Amino acid sequence: MRKIIVILEEDQLINAGVQSFLAAQECFDVIGLEGCEPTQIIQEIEMIQPDVIIIDQNNQTIPLGDLLSHFENTPNIRTIALNISNNQIQICDKRQVQIHQLSDFINVLL
Repeated sequence: MRKIIVILEEDQLINAGVQSFLAAQECFDVIGLEGCEPTQIIQEIEMIQPDVIIIDQNNQTIPLGDLLSHFENTPNIRTIALNISNNQIQICDKRQVQIHQLSDFINVLL
């Protein structure tokens, strides 16, 4: 079964890289949302109903805490916060995973 992934990334280069990498995987449908107002982002996510939301941990458009609090009652959406500077991701259930290889990132999404 394919998973729908929404990427919220302000840095276009990182967004393109993550989106390209994930789109190449047969098990994912990837949708990038950028340059939107916070209320519009929330509305689009609600319409899309993704399995996973990927956001930059330092996103200024919609802070991670705001995103998590809005979707806290939606257990079927997994939120993953990327921190590119230290190769870590934070999963909404408060786990942190060290990424050593790109395959580690795929395993978190599955």
